[in-house]
Amino acid sequence: MRDLGFQRLFIEQLRDFYWAENQIAHSLHKMADAATSDELKNILNDHLDVTKSQVSRMEKILERLGESTEGQPGPAVKGLLQEGSQIIESFHHDGKVRDAALIIAARKIEHYEIASYGSLVALADQMEDAQTMELLNSDPQPFEAPDRSR
Repeated sequence: MRDLGFQRLFIEQLRDFYWAENQIAHSLHKMADAATSDELKNILNDHLDVTKSQVSRMEKILERLGESTEGQPGPAVKGLLQEGSQIIESFHHDGKVRDAALIIAARKIEHYEIASYGSLVALADQMEDAQTMELLNSDPQPFEAPDRSR
């Protein structure tokens, strides 16, 4: 028998993360456009593709559970998105510094995504929801910065 408290928490977190991932996708697109390095543009676009895939999986889960996609923006993700926008504005004169700042911002976003996604997996496991676990465990790829040591 499912614990309705965990299910309610899961749905709330899923909706909030769904909202966040949609906003992150928009931000990653802007960050990729602002990057000067082709390698960084490709990495940010790859991250964007993974994020879009995660959004699609979350839509399937919400649909399967008969829930809406309406979520609330959290202050953490708002801050991360604002930081990405500020970087683009603040470092418009120096491409290398802006690229380094974009890498830092993208890593912060990725850590937020990892923590949120991991929490959803843990809640789905607690609820013993095998179908949701299967959808969530579709291996999101971590963000990797270009190797500048070469």
